[in-house]
Amino acid sequence: MKHLLPLWLGITALGQMAYSADNLLIRVTQTNNRGASDYELTHAQTGEFSTTPDTVKANASDIYVVGRDSKGKEIFRSRVENPAVLHAEAFDPSTGQIEQVKPILQPQTAFEVRVPSSAKLDRIELVSKPVRSVSNTGMAAEASVVGASTTTKFSRKLIDSLINKPQAMMLDAAPATTAMLHNTGSSASRLDIVLIGDGYTNNEMGKWANDAKKVADGLLADPLFASKRDRINIRRVDVVSNNSGVTELDRNIRKDTALGVEAACAGLDRLVCADNTKVLNIVGAVTAADARDLIVVVANTTRYGGSGGRTAVLTMADSAIELALHEIGHTLFRLADEYDYGTCNKGSEPSEGNATLQGSRYAAKWSNQIPANVQVPTPTNRLPNGTVGLFPGARYCDQGMYRPTENSRMRTLGQPWHIVNEQIAAAVIDSYYKPGSGGTGTGTGTGTGTGTGTGTGTGTGTGTGTGGTGGKYDSGAKYKHGDVVEVNGKRYTLTLMVSNQPGGTYWIWGSSCAPASCNDRSPFRYGGWLNVYWTGTDSGGGTTSGGGTTGGGGTKATDTFEESRQYRNGDKALFNGQSYAFTVTLDGAQTGNYPLYGSTCVPTRCTYYQPWVNSDRRTSAYWQ
Repeated sequence: MKHLLPLWLGITALGQMAYSADNLLIRVTQTNNRGASDYELTHAQTGEFSTTPDTVKANASDIYVVGRDSKGKEIFRSRVENPAVLHAEAFDPSTGQIEQVKPILQPQTAFEVRVPSSAKLDRIELVSKPVRSVSNTGMAAEASVVGASTTTKFSRKLIDSLINKPQAMMLDAAPATTAMLHNTGSSASRLDIVLIGDGYTNNEMGKWANDAKKVADGLLADPLFASKRDRINIRRVDVVSNNSGVTELDRNIRKDTALGVEAACAGLDRLVCADNTKVLNIVGAVTAADARDLIVVVANTTRYGGSGGRTAVLTMADSAIELALHEIGHTLFRLADEYDYGTCNKGSEPSEGNATLQGSRYAAKWSNQIPANVQVPTPTNRLPNGTVGLFPGARYCDQGMYRPTENSRMRTLGQPWHIVNEQIAAAVIDSYYKPGSGGTGTGTGTGTGTGTGTGTGTGTGTGTGTGGTGGKYDSGAKYKHGDVVEVNGKRYTLTLMVSNQPGGTYWIWGSSCAPASCNDRSPFRYGGWLNVYWTGTDSGGGTTSGGGTTGGGGTKATDTFEESRQYRNGDKALFNGQSYAFTVTLDGAQTGNYPLYGSTCVPTRCTYYQPWVNSDRRTSAYWQ
């Protein structure tokens, strides 16, 4: 497992995180009633912190945060996951398999978002669609979006009245202190995880310190998090509760605790919930604005259970870390459940990167990961677990929805993440990371090409060499745009494009893009802004990558798609024997006034899930 980890990209997600001397954080309380949501601005602060990165593809239920000037011109646009519906899951602790799934509409919750500040800012608008929980026959799995978008406006005057006022943040909040458990660099350039305990009295602060260390060690022991430990900070927040333990609703046990944690909430025996408003008030009082990217509440009980959502909740049960990792897969990485228990909805292509309606080898989101000798759709119980294919059954559907591997952590607790989920997760963690602002340790390594490399770690970290130019390809080396390697007597040149521009100093691990399979027809892509592939040349100098063209050949006769032609919204083309329709959107609406060359957006690698996105982040395009 360790050697399969896709430590794939040594760059920050370009355009997805900004750092400024004067950014703005807002905290919003959301009240929900029968699908309708009301929003109240409860806290605002400015300072030197990073903005919230857009780490994954947008979901229809997301809340858009839009800043406008006095003339209504858009200054910035960000988005946050809608916290209205809590996705509640119950797993069997002995088998790790799912037992019950239920969406719960939360009467009240809260969220934060960090956006650019501007002297021209006149108002901030929250644009959202009403959501409701879906339930039929008592078994449900997701929330649905209903109705038209609504807009809530917060004036500049209101924002200014709340900026940096401690009393607004500390209302009804217990006093707290904080300590670093794992420190690798500035919060502006790291993923910051906060652990905060509930149900620990003043006499149990020593126990809480030990429990927090167990949780931190458990997270960092996971191979995925271990591989990214130099990009993660973990902080402990100490807050005293009046009573030891937490409320257990099904046993009529009531406890007075700082975060209001309740076990068996919403009538589910294994669901453990916290008061998200209290959590943000307390954590926000003792951490910097960008030092609480993921908050994990630890309940002082050995009762099995937990929950995801905007804040992850776990207990000190023996298998709690496994449950927490699954929930972090939802909360932080936006991964879908890969089990087929629940209410199936095949109305549209899922936004999550590990589930798809596409049953074709070339249309799947992870098509470049499927080996040529793997049958598609892929039968179960025939291949080693971890083999990438198109396995029927995912996202609460037993047929017509596909997952990338037979059994991962998003299907059954205790299983590995596997490579597709790992790459999605790694990209999210990397989006918080800013190279060059590393921790305290150093390491050195030597590449297999002509170059050597140095790396930074956390004292015990090891460096990794660069692949250099002209040497043998090495899956464990780093490669940059323009690097040349040799494989079986052929030379390959790497193309690494970031937002359609050569990647310059950015690099990718060789294991994530191998010359034999990662080519211009099947590149390594992510999020519409990253495109990586190798181009091979034979002894006569002809191009051999991708199968599309050779030294003396051309495109397949059956194809009508041409990279040199311009395409508009609604155009159709035949590519690799399949028909595709082209979609171009401007500010979310289709537009026929924005032509693009085919080379900018090629079918199979410019898709609904991985569209081309313009640098202004307003225009996108894809083939479907």
